[in-house]
Amino acid sequence: MNNLAKRRDRFMSDPTPVRLGGIAANMARVASCSADARNNEAVLDMIEESKWFIEWAAPEADLDVAARLVEIQVSLALCELRMRNGLDGINQIADAASAWSEEVLKMSGLLD
Repeated sequence: MNNLAKRRDRFMSDPTPVRLGGIAANMARVASCSADARNNEAVLDMIEESKWFIEWAAPEADLDVAARLVEIQVSLALCELRMRNGLDGINQIADAASAWSEEVLKMSGLLD
């Protein structure tokens, strides 16, 4: 079993609210790490991981939550592409990632 399969198995062993909390935590890490341009590769790795987490979590989430997760996933992919092509710096994603973190955490129901 490859590393991605192990990561998927571990991620999917949690209930949906915890999965959403994990996505929110990743977005918060992206936002905090974006404060330092030296973290570019780490941020790109977290974006990639977050896209996978959304890919795995969305099918079992409520329809509205799944739709919003997919929108965030597409936005993450665009941010990643722009960063890799030098069109945006690392700090451009910080505000968006922070907002996504809060939004996904609220959707998780873990704050209730």
